[in-house]
Amino acid sequence: MTEITNDTEVFDAMRFDVVSGDMVWTGQMGTRDAIRQEKLAIDPGSWGFCPHQWLDERGFVDRELSRKHPRSCPPTFNRDQHAARHAGCNI
Repeated sequence: MTEITNDTEVFDAMRFDVVSGDMVWTGQMGTRDAIRQEKLAIDPGSWGFCPHQWLDERGFVDRELSRKHPRSCPPTFNRDQHAARHAGCNI
């Protein structure tokens, strides 16, 4: 069995909400390139790592791929608040 390691840098994809005037999470995590190509903003405080096998063709984390390629270690995030913020994601 191939070892699945956290080898890819990922961030939260953010968008500007005109109603609230705040940056809000889109519900997606992806690579810098993927987020930029979608004209979204990167939340630098959400910096983390996941296996490259979890990325879809655009560079965003895909839940189905994460289930297909279970990790040998948990994803790595730089702060506890990020993990708590996305506790319901099941990534």
